[in-house]
Amino acid sequence: MARIFFALPLPAHTRREILHMARPILPEQRFRVVPAENLHITMAFLGEVNDDELARVVQIARSLDLLPTGATGIEDDQITINGAGAFPRLTKPRVVWLGIGDGADALRDIHARLVEKFDAAGLPYDPKPLRPHVTVAYVRKSRTGAGTEDADSLENAMTSLRRDAASREWSFPLPTVRLYESRLLKTGAVYREL
Repeated sequence: MARIFFALPLPAHTRREILHMARPILPEQRFRVVPAENLHITMAFLGEVNDDELARVVQIARSLDLLPTGATGIEDDQITINGAGAFPRLTKPRVVWLGIGDGADALRDIHARLVEKFDAAGLPYDPKPLRPHVTVAYVRKSRTGAGTEDADSLENAMTSLRRDAASREWSFPLPTVRLYESRLLKTGAVYREL
């Protein structure tokens, strides 16, 4: 069984710049910052699939020209990353993200094309609507409880990140969608392009 997802890789310079901004703002004791090599924009998450399902997913991806062997057909689009937020909400963050401005509609179009093919092939996938973003960190559980000081430090970090992310912008041409396998380790996820 493989745990797979489709994603857009970010250019190396964009990954470096994002982490250069985020790391000083997000203290290590409260946030697990995503390693540079794992920064991406998820397009569709399929989860655990068996070998037969994986073969069908790869075949579908190639038929849509979404793997490196082809172009998306909308490569002139630009992706712009700016702004920050959190899932499930800012007042109780678990996942810290940077948002997608320009190019979000193109990403939703790609997602819709993928989902249509998954449905036709009877493949499993996460049915949540696409909310294009780049996950930059995960909030660590507080070791001292949910005291006022802890809540204030979390809120201050999120406020600083939102302020800095709102004043910056990272733009790049829409990259080719890639298929990845995710392996969950104690130290975090490791991704491998398929």
